[in-house]
Amino acid sequence: MRANEKLDDSHEWSELKGSDWCELLMKQPQFADRCPWEKLHANNWAMMLTYNPQYSDKCPWEKFCAAEWLVLLKHYPPSADHCPWEQFKGFHWALMLSEQPQFASSCRWEKLSANDWDSLLEKQPQFAKFRPKP
Repeated sequence: MRANEKLDDSHEWSELKGSDWCELLMKQPQFADRCPWEKLHANNWAMMLTYNPQYSDKCPWEKFCAAEWLVLLKHYPPSADHCPWEQFKGFHWALMLSEQPQFASSCRWEKLSANDWDSLLEKQPQFAKFRPKP
């Protein structure tokens, strides 16, 4: 169902998926009071918060795994205030910092394996100073 389709009865509202709600609310935020927020997944939230940060108080931050946090942080960096950094494994840090070096101050460098370091330094060589000496 597309955001521009007419939604009149409760049956049609209940059929909307999280991605439908995301699309709808980005275009027509007046329907926010009807949204079953629990239908939205991390990728929906990432897109939603990018365009409608006023819904951040509805976001179930605590339900996201580290992989979902990568999506959220990529699309909505202010979500970092809610991020449980301790969930991140070395490869999560390498993936994230490769694209978003601004989060380096939160990194637990000791979690990165040799492969994680190689991957990270390929894209962000400035972090070599944090790599432990062999």
